[in-house]
Amino acid sequence: MLFTDHTDKITVIPGKVYDLLFPYSEAACAGGIAGTVQTVRVTDSGLGVHLAGGGPFFTSGEAGIHHDFEGSLYTYGFYEETAEWFPPAGS
Repeated sequence: MLFTDHTDKITVIPGKVYDLLFPYSEAACAGGIAGTVQTVRVTDSGLGVHLAGGGPFFTSGEAGIHHDFEGSLYTYGFYEETAEWFPPAGS
C-alpha cells in the first residue's frame, strides 16, 4: 500500500515530468487512478497536469500539487508499506 510522506516536500516546476501519487480527490476517483502512481507532465502555467500515457486533464489540486502562500508549487513524496494489519491465522 502506498502512503504520502509528509516529511518529503518536493518543489514542482511547471513544464517538468513527475511521478505523483494521486490523492483520493473526486476527479482522481472518477478517473480510476486515485491511490496510484502516475507519470504526469505539469502544464507550463502550473495549473494542471497531463497523464504521460494520455487520458483526462487534472487540475494541480486534483493531482495532489499544492500552492504555498508565495505561489510556489509543491507536492509530497510517497512510500510503500507492506505491514500486516491482522495477526496470522492460528496465533
